[in-house]
Amino acid sequence: MATAAELNKRRTRGERLRKDALVMHVRLTFMNELLGTASGNEDIHGTYVAGKIKKKQKASQKYIREGLTDEQRDALVNQELEDIKNLNAEEEITKGKTFFPRNDNGEPILFDYQIRGFFKSACGACRQIPESETTAKKFTAYKGKIDTLIQVYSDVQKSKDAITNGTVEDKTVREIVIHTNKPIGDCQRPLRASTPQGDRVAISDSESIAPGAWVEFDIVSLLGEGSRGMIEEWLDYGYDNGIGGWRNSCKGSFIWDYVDPEE
Repeated sequence: MATAAELNKRRTRGERLRKDALVMHVRLTFMNELLGTASGNEDIHGTYVAGKIKKKQKASQKYIREGLTDEQRDALVNQELEDIKNLNAEEEITKGKTFFPRNDNGEPILFDYQIRGFFKSACGACRQIPESETTAKKFTAYKGKIDTLIQVYSDVQKSKDAITNGTVEDKTVREIVIHTNKPIGDCQRPLRASTPQGDRVAISDSESIAPGAWVEFDIVSLLGEGSRGMIEEWLDYGYDNGIGGWRNSCKGSFIWDYVDPEE
């Protein structure tokens, strides 16, 4: 029986899976401002739980207050008004604002899964176009295939080196740096939603990176060269519907080019 050491020597470490993989090194240049989507609240889970508890407390208070005197009710109302006055408005705005994640150097980034999320959206749209490459390929069950067969890296060679050396992958391999020479601004806009109680309008606020910013990354498709035209088509769709927040208004739309990794 072969030993573990002998078996390990025979392993291909995924070489057979990747030997025909397509690698595309591309640069996206944003034609419109790009909006951040990360929550400004660092403890989302804690806030969610606290909100649930608060709702239960309000429900129980409703019944408790039914037995209160007018003076007691007035005292509670005054206390609630005082609590509202003491709210830190700047802090509340920050919690509701969306931001760009930062890497350890403080640079704004996109994560690899955001690019794949865009691919899913673009693929879904292109499948509706009769003459598209995506339709011709009959790329069905596409969301699962994009998740499992198409990967995005800031530097695919770093990932390959980690596999070869049996080391932990550097987290920067999944962080796509957004390059810009302009200060990060804000984009505030109204959001309208139709509810059973009627239309509601809220104000949304996001960090904004000015047009002209760019990102560069590697796309690795285990589907091979045959998937190139389809992926190019998805990238072309980025001119119509891009990445990040408020995409339906063309925020985050981009053009793209092949570039050499050395550039």
